[in-house]
Amino acid sequence: MSSTPPSAIGLYLRACLTTLLLCLPATPAFSADWRLSAIRQTHYGTSLAFLDVSSIQGGGGQVSFAASTYFSRSTSRMNRVSARVTASCPAMSYRFDQLISFYNQRSLRSWSSLPTATAALNTNIFDEIGSACGNRELGTHVDNPDAFAARYFAAHRQRGS
Repeated sequence: MSSTPPSAIGLYLRACLTTLLLCLPATPAFSADWRLSAIRQTHYGTSLAFLDVSSIQGGGGQVSFAASTYFSRSTSRMNRVSARVTASCPAMSYRFDQLISFYNQRSLRSWSSLPTATAALNTNIFDEIGSACGNRELGTHVDNPDAFAARYFAAHRQRGS
């Protein structure tokens, strides 16, 4: 049985793969920086709104960002929405580039809005746009919005509030 020496391309590919594998563990995975931006009563019960600060992009009065809102009760089998939003800071107007409704971890529906709307005062989206634009504080850091919301709602159910 004869053995043929590896080709130059084979050696190069092995070296690249080895280098890549050695570098991967040292490379941090993308990490969201979730902030609790609002707690308020809505027609879906209490809502907890979270803004991913690491997702904020833009400039010149325009921003885009990721946000999630959790509700204490489900309506139409939905208890959370996650959104990718594009907003105008001066006008406080926005559109949903993507909006996904969930029941727990199961995605139910996804859609987007083409026309822009003006964010109403005292709403989650108004607070999220304000934070993303730098007009208000970012909010309290939360490691895991799912776990935070579950603990928050469970504690408030136990207290009866």
